[in-house]
Amino acid sequence: MKSRPAMGLAAALVLALTWAPTPRAAGPTPARSINISYEVDDRVELLSAVVMLAAPQLFAEQFHGRTPAYALDAARHFSPMSRHPAVSRMSRWVLAGKAGITPAQILLQVSAVPALEEGLAMRHFGQPEATAFLEELRDFAVRSEFRRFFDSHRATYAGYVAQARGESRDALTPEGLSAYLKLPFSSRYRFILAPLLPSVFASNLSDKEQELRIRPAIYSKENMHFGFEEFESSVVHDLMHTITVPLNAALGKDLPRYDALWVSCSNPSNCLDEQVVLAVTRRRFEQESGEDSAEAFARYKENGFSHVQALCERLKEYERPGSPYSNFSDFYPRLISVFREAFERRPRKTTRRESK
Repeated sequence: MKSRPAMGLAAALVLALTWAPTPRAAGPTPARSINISYEVDDRVELLSAVVMLAAPQLFAEQFHGRTPAYALDAARHFSPMSRHPAVSRMSRWVLAGKAGITPAQILLQVSAVPALEEGLAMRHFGQPEATAFLEELRDFAVRSEFRRFFDSHRATYAGYVAQARGESRDALTPEGLSAYLKLPFSSRYRFILAPLLPSVFASNLSDKEQELRIRPAIYSKENMHFGFEEFESSVVHDLMHTITVPLNAALGKDLPRYDALWVSCSNPSNCLDEQVVLAVTRRRFEQESGEDSAEAFARYKENGFSHVQALCERLKEYERPGSPYSNFSDFYPRLISVFREAFERRPRKTTRRESK
């Protein structure tokens, strides 16, 4: 795995926000293979086409002035649909600041294009607007001949899948991380590659059978990639969040008060979880590579993650031979105490009465 600064750290903050995995039981890691797949999904590409027409500036900005051929093909094919009701609804959501992850969450819970049949999970949304949006999308798919467009680009999608696999080739392994944690991951992870979808629309979904992750492409003036080769947006980084999020939820109301520790973090509500994930994967990287993490720690501090180094030091207690902790879940309250200790050491504001 390449440990180097890139856009991965910023992307990690976006990609880590939107799932709520089912807590997994503590105990020895079962002998289970982890099936990780990469694919381009017709539902996400349909959403991308609507977003392209509804928010053209947001869509174009992600390419940094170098619009790829696939995006140009999509613009030519779908531009006659710019006044469709699905596009109008999406435009209203974007202008009202309500778009975010909701459209992707809806589409991940329905069947393939063009049926987009609602499953039982859709009852979670329940609102008439979601049902109306799906009806509009069905009509958009038919009128735009979406299936013809999608099928004509299968060779392009195969190239994206090959690229994602190549990016992941030298990364830390999920099996190695699972052994370190002494906890299991889900048996199946599907990374849905989204070459056209702006990252603000990315989402994730967990159920008993699989974990779905929408992974937008990252564009620069030089190239395009999906970020799997970057330490801060690798596969194991994503998988680690499925362990920490339910552990944080189990700790409940104590954690939000620590938000005062990272006022410089771009997303305070996610900073604790992100720093834990960075620390665990960083320790695994140090163990496998033997490399020093000084440069990485400095980079994390610049991004508002000032406690990663202390968390790494605390993890050494868990790794010690004869450690009393049966697995990572058992150790987690001790690890999180790094934040409590920092919170208690922080300078306290002096009131006007105390200063007299």
